[in-house]
Amino acid sequence: MDTELARSGYARLAGSDTDLASAAGASTSVRRDDITEQAILWLFVIGLAWVPLYYGSNDLIAWGINAVLFPGLAAVYETSLLIRRKSHPIGIRHLALPAALFTAVVLWIWLQTFNWVWPSLIHPIWRMAGDALMRPIEGSISVNRDLTVLALVRLITAASTFWVAVQLCRNGARARFLLQSIAVIVCVYAAYGLVVFAAETGRLPWLETPSGSSGSLSSTFINHNSFATYAGLGLVALAGLIFQLYRHEVNGMAGWRRLQLASLIEITGKNGAAPLAGGFVILAALLLTGSRGGVITRAGSGGGHAARLRRRRGGRPRRPRHL
Repeated sequence: MDTELARSGYARLAGSDTDLASAAGASTSVRRDDITEQAILWLFVIGLAWVPLYYGSNDLIAWGINAVLFPGLAAVYETSLLIRRKSHPIGIRHLALPAALFTAVVLWIWLQTFNWVWPSLIHPIWRMAGDALMRPIEGSISVNRDLTVLALVRLITAASTFWVAVQLCRNGARARFLLQSIAVIVCVYAAYGLVVFAAETGRLPWLETPSGSSGSLSSTFINHNSFATYAGLGLVALAGLIFQLYRHEVNGMAGWRRLQLASLIEITGKNGAAPLAGGFVILAALLLTGSRGGVITRAGSGGGHAARLRRRRGGRPRRPRHL
């Protein structure tokens, strides 16, 4: 009897040790996964910060770096999943329709570079060039195969950027961190543009065109319209963060107008001071671009944010399916 009790006691102790060991191993694995994905996310943010630096990436050198950087990050992320034997946070089945359309576009662009397609599909300019040179020239659907390949590289770069963002930001904390990073990056470029525009000192040493040469602010971008689009995207991201902050703080205070007003004033002086200041900087830079389209588009986006906040004010905010 005593022997059986001792054996059962040893068995329970061994089982508890095994459970503790498996729990510790699982915790270590989760921590390792978090560190890996956090490192990739930081590299991703650094890449986003680099993109506007050289003419807003409106240059072959910049696009070459982007074409290596972002698809490379996607490859590193996929390799890390294979090593860790993990599945994608968001499977391709959730993006089946966009993935199918993207694949169709890639195949069509690739087909345009072939020189062995049906003769009826070849652009007439190739035959005209052959007649002028009095020798046959291999034609294709595309008039300029080099530019077609460049467009394909840009499309794949943008798709890899989207893929890394959607996988890493399935986690709510990471999604918020990415939005905050985008807002900070845009604010820095907007502040640089304001300083250069006010001082009329020209751009960074490797940028040839002075920022205020056309009488409008363009920061490090090739023209003011491109920067207006970029600043508007940052303003939309920052507006979303600001609305979320205020909505979270005043939630549950319906009917208490004075308490809501006091809470709004307190938030503005504390947590809301930095986002509001950043929003003011971006808005000032956006207005100084002189881009009517950029200003009107972002005004409409801001109105959409306000209407959304007003509509959900009385109810519980819905959680999005994918961040």
